[in-house]
Amino acid sequence: MNLFSKLFHRKSANVPPIPPFSEIVEMMYDKSLSFSEDLQVIKVIYNEEKTKRFILLKSVNGYYKYTYEELCVFDEEEWMYICNQENALPAWWAPKDRSFAYSFFGTEDEALKMLMQEGEFKQYFDEK
Repeated sequence: MNLFSKLFHRKSANVPPIPPFSEIVEMMYDKSLSFSEDLQVIKVIYNEEKTKRFILLKSVNGYYKYTYEELCVFDEEEWMYICNQENALPAWWAPKDRSFAYSFFGTEDEALKMLMQEGEFKQYFDEK
């Protein structure tokens, strides 16, 4: 066994296994919902599997906007390198839309009506 193999084997021996996907989904529910102090989370809408979400936000100026995020899970190799960091999680919420920076609405109802017109909402959140 060469030096690289010994080091890799020692490192991988200390790596906790990645939790099952269902546990990751439950673990990540309502995580990473912090935004700038100018934005307050008003409502979080998850799809049935809890792997996608829309977040409705209110600015200090009284305007509303929303953002769309999807749950992304580290693969085993990535997990091996981050698992020993303090507060390491096996997944993260990734923003998946461009509307977050540009769409502002005067009321919560107006923002929710527009959110329901989004293609992702119709595809993943509408009850069939």
